[in-house]
Amino acid sequence: MRNYYSVLLILITLIISGCEPKVETMPIAKPAVSESLLNPDKKAGNSSPEEMYGNAIEAGRQGDLNTALGLLNDVISQKPDMVKAWYNRGVIFSLREDYQKAIEDFNKTVSLDPKNENAYLNRGLAFEKLGQPQKALADYKKTLALNPENYMALLSIGMMENKSGRYTEAEKYLTKSIKINDKFMEGYYNLAFAQLKQGKLNDAKLNYSFAVSINDKFAPGFNNRGLIHMIQGDWDKALMDLNRAVKVAPTNPSVYDSRGLLYLVRGNLKNAVEDLNAAEKLNPNMSGVFYARGYLEYLGGNNAKAAELIKHGKSLDADKEEIKWLKDIARLSSGNNTGKVMDKMIKVIEQMAE
Repeated sequence: MRNYYSVLLILITLIISGCEPKVETMPIAKPAVSESLLNPDKKAGNSSPEEMYGNAIEAGRQGDLNTALGLLNDVISQKPDMVKAWYNRGVIFSLREDYQKAIEDFNKTVSLDPKNENAYLNRGLAFEKLGQPQKALADYKKTLALNPENYMALLSIGMMENKSGRYTEAEKYLTKSIKINDKFMEGYYNLAFAQLKQGKLNDAKLNYSFAVSINDKFAPGFNNRGLIHMIQGDWDKALMDLNRAVKVAPTNPSVYDSRGLLYLVRGNLKNAVEDLNAAEKLNPNMSGVFYARGYLEYLGGNNAKAAELIKHGKSLDADKEEIKWLKDIARLSSGNNTGKVMDKMIKVIEQMAE
């Protein structure tokens, strides 16, 4: 399945804060020089827990996670009831992708502060990363029980509903998320995905437009809006968007895969081959690339090579997500030239995949 159609593409920014209502974010930055963050005249052992905590937060904001973690370890050893230290160490562990340790620290956080909504939210994210969706969902719902306006929890549930194929439910949660925070690009992107899967093409196109208006270098938005233009038969607008996606993400295979498909639909077979080859070079395991290349070989009269490529594509498409997506395109574009080409392509793929 094309990467840009994965609802898990967007990573939710982990929240760093104390227990105060104001929420801040800890960006992932280049490692900072820790000496610039610490008081050179004071050794850690002579600093108070609050001073060390402040230095840890500053280190985290600068991207120096090792310094932040070491300081928070010292804080917790000296003051084990400091809620914000446990919470933010959990955030550090999450940023380091040590999700089990993160969960343990978030467990401690909520044991000390049962109303800490951010701890439940981030524990849910950690559970989701560990492949435990039911525990994740329970934590997201606990977050909403504490604060119905937590747009990150609404977004997270909406993304889970998308992943499960419950697009109507996903749309409800994601719409609520955007009403609370209308500047959050990921909300529009995931809402558009839910609408696209329901066939609400104009609504989806509008929300992809909102996403790229917030970030004009957001390749997934251009990619998916371009595919909607292709589905609707507006090939020129599709090409404009897909060219933009390639420009802002020249090393991502999905944008070449999508543009290659557009060229195939338009009958520009030379460009289709070039883009599909570029996608394969960047990622040799994209089933859609081999389906499309197989169809191109079929059009050129090389049935043996076509069957070889299509069968290889099928072997990479174990969950059948890519062929389902191609059928979605055919269904949504039924009656126009895109739909006619897609119907023929799917028929050949299914015949040769046997």
